[in-house]
Formats: sequence, structure tokens, C-alpha cells
Amino acid sequence: MADAEEEQSFGAKLKYYITLTLGTTACISSFVFMFMIPWVLDPSISTLMANFDPKPVVCKTIQSDHLYGTVNCSWSSCKHGCTTDIYECDQIYINYMDVPFVEYEGQEIDDDDDIWVGRGIPLFINIKACGYPPGTNCSIFSDIYSPEGSVYPCYYSRADPNMVITDYDRDTEVQNIIMALLIPNLLCGKCDYWIEGLLDRVEDEIIFASNHRMNIPGWSCLQERNTDDQHQKTIQD
Repeated sequence: MADAEEEQSFGAKLKYYITLTLGTTACISSFVFMFMIPWVLDPSISTLMANFDPKPVVCKTIQSDHLYGTVNCSWSSCKHGCTTDIYECDQIYINYMDVPFVEYEGQEIDDDDDIWVGRGIPLFINIKACGYPPGTNCSIFSDIYSPEGSVYPCYYSRADPNMVITDYDRDTEVQNIIMALLIPNLLCGKCDYWIEGLLDRVEDEIIFASNHRMNIPGWSCLQERNTDDQHQKTIQD
């Protein structure tokens, strides 16, 4: 009898901790999803909606300014953190031509050539012009793209030709959206399903135990006696 009670006690504790763990996981998944909306979903969806040309074209830096102060830094080509104010910034301006970069063989192209379809366009590291380490390193970005006369591949938006970025991979953006939507919601849904199943089983066990006690010899008589005692006590009061 004691062994049975110990097993029931252990099972109850195990179910409690499993339910607590699953509930915590579901709550964390919900918070993770909320944080992924501005950090992952919004940038990736905006990038896809901008409809960037998947083939990089030729870009050339024509001007680069390193500025200080919030008044001068109304925008930046790259910023560490997407919610912080900037007091120091690099503003890079480029010309770009609608020619695949793979066809560029290093020949010199004058800035006055008509082949440049975009002139004096701001260059950004991504569509939000910001990010977080280690994926975004503005110092390295500035070293690569700030020197005037530098030629490199870039991507322009077919929805807004004045939007030019240095890094674009459509498959990566689609993957980010799928993972940001799938993982938190799948974990939360699974945990809710498991918790509901555990609660149903606990309820069934309570009903079974109650019915089992009712079938114990003398149990009904004991209940009737307790009821009569309570009734008499009520009358006396």
C-alpha cells in the first residue's frame, strides 16, 4: 500500500514538473515570436517587397562622409542597433549601372558615362541600414565601401531604384520568415497540446479514483454517517 502511494506521489510530481516545463516553454515561445517581429520578420518581409534584382550590378563609391552629431546623422549607411540614436555615422553615395557585376572585367569607367543609371544614390548595408553583431559590423562595412572610387557588386530595388544595398539573398530572407513563423508557433502549439492532454489524463485519473473509492466496502456507509453527523451538528447549532 505504501509503495502504491509513493508511486502515485512520484507520478503527480512528475506530471506537475512536466506541465510547468511545457507551460514555461509555451510562454517563452510566445515572447520569442514577439521579439522576432521587428528583428527578423519585418526586415525580411520588407526586403522581399522591395523586389531587389537578384543579380548584383556594378556600383562605384563617388562620395563618403564621416559625420558626428544627431543633426548631421539623419541617416547612416550602416548602424549598430536598429533602435538606438546615432551620434557618429558614415554616409556613402554611389553610382550604379544596370550591368551584371560578373560582366565587369575591371575596366575603368568614367563617372560621366551614360551607362550609369543611378547617380548619387545612398548605399545601405541592408534595407533597414542597421543590424546587430556579429552579423553586422559597420567598421568592416565602412572600410570596404567608403573609399571613393571603390567598385563592387550591389543590389538595387526594382520597386524603388533609389534603394541600393550591398547584401541580398532571397532564399535566406524566405528562410528567415519561415523559421521565425514556424519554430515559436510550433513549440507553443505543441506545448499547449501536451498540456491539454496531461490535464485530461489527470482529470480522468481523479474520476477513476473517486469511482474506485465509491466501490470500497463500507465507503458509502461512511459517507452517509458523515452526512448525518453534519446534519445533526447543523440542527444543534
